[in-house]
Amino acid sequence: MVRWIPFVVVIVVNTAVSLSSAVTRWWAVESTPATSSLPAAADGVLEARANSSNADVHLVLWSVAALALVWAIRPHSRHRLMAPALVLWLYTGLLEVAQRWVPTRTSQWIDVVGNGLGIVAGLAVGYGALTPVRWFRRRAGSSPAVGSSPTSRS
Repeated sequence: MVRWIPFVVVIVVNTAVSLSSAVTRWWAVESTPATSSLPAAADGVLEARANSSNADVHLVLWSVAALALVWAIRPHSRHRLMAPALVLWLYTGLLEVAQRWVPTRTSQWIDVVGNGLGIVAGLAVGYGALTPVRWFRRRAGSSPAVGSSPTSRS
């Protein structure tokens, strides 16, 4: 049960970021060099991004969610991840649709694509990280217990 806590926290944070008008207000203030409190280098990045899609942000947010999902499920096969990943991706689409009714937010389908790519990346990294762990655990489970010799019999 405890292993689901990171996933729930990430989903709550991602949902708040996706539907928050405060994030949009912060972005508007910080992406304008005259009102920004950020260093000049960060101002340049924000100014360059002001007119572009933020699909990369979606990719990062939802790859972290997918990593937390892999941690929570700890699947023995990739196929056990497909249904939860699809539900997660549909949820991100629902959030994009919900943004239509938040006054300071805009809904773009390219963001759903960024969400999907982030989920795939997070699943790949998470599952790839679990594979060697499972292999070592399997090897450790087949070896004799610590302190016993393979030739001793009780």
